[in-house]
Amino acid sequence: MNEKYPVMEIVKRKLKEMKKDLNWLEHQTGRSSRWYVGNPEIEKMEYQVLMKMSIALQFDFIADHRRFLGETGLPNETALIEETKKNMEAEKIIHIEMKLAASISALQKNYPKFLQVVKDAGDKMGIEIQ
Repeated sequence: MNEKYPVMEIVKRKLKEMKKDLNWLEHQTGRSSRWYVGNPEIEKMEYQVLMKMSIALQFDFIADHRRFLGETGLPNETALIEETKKNMEAEKIIHIEMKLAASISALQKNYPKFLQVVKDAGDKMGIEIQ
């Protein structure tokens, strides 16, 4: 089964959430989120944020896939509860990491690498990502 999923919509939603958190962080600290550009330690943390975002996106794809399967036969309740827990945990990790290190400019700079990670994850699950 090879379903298409709107990866751009999910990525745009995640970016919007990150922008909101960055605005909050800048307001709290009184300084721009770009103060650390060029700092290799921070850029490494940003890359880790991208990896954790890709994990969260994988959970989104699994959830969508299960909703699709639900039309022909609902997955068992325990699996849905576990999926929800994982999704919530991934979201929590992302929000914590974003408040520490993420910036929109860094995401845009690393976007092709990030999208490739997401596409690879989709391939492993047999899902075509557009």
